[in-house]
Amino acid sequence: MENFVSARDRILNSALDLFYKNGYTETGINEILEHSGTFKKSFYIHFSSKTELGVLYIEQIEEILLNLCSKILSKHPIFIDFSHAWVKITKKKISKLYPQGCPLVNLPVNTKEIQERNQAAFENLKKPFVKYFINNYKISENESRIISEEILMLYEGAMNSFKLDPNPKYFDYMEKFLKIIDTKLQMYKRE
Repeated sequence: MENFVSARDRILNSALDLFYKNGYTETGINEILEHSGTFKKSFYIHFSSKTELGVLYIEQIEEILLNLCSKILSKHPIFIDFSHAWVKITKKKISKLYPQGCPLVNLPVNTKEIQERNQAAFENLKKPFVKYFINNYKISENESRIISEEILMLYEGAMNSFKLDPNPKYFDYMEKFLKIIDTKLQMYKRE
């Protein structure tokens, strides 16, 4: 039996692929239609605008990254164990899935709605980390937030450096600095 992919899914998948490869601003509706093999009428039956596709793109990336972070955090209550697992997965899986860098950071936008949704996704990515630190360490919510931001900055830096120079050493640098965070956390470990 043949796999049937609906016009909506073909359009969405094409938009997700093209937004990642070319950027939101540089991808036109006609390019999405050509890539998906669909007609303009199909586009407007399923989507109100390119902006709607941009929001769906961000939501999908956010869900993928949140699920991945939450899964790793839940398996590793000791931060250094989490660090090793996260760097390993970033090296092997994420860098292959997103060789052009983080899909949220690489989404140059020209609409306020897309920019605000992208910023909200970045804020949402901090939440599982904040919860993790509050549950596993004797630190305040504010301190947990700061550490979460440091971790995401290391991740974004490694991903985007890898984009410019596809060398896994950037993930090793990320791990080196995560170890410094771990050292700082040791005195706050919950028993």
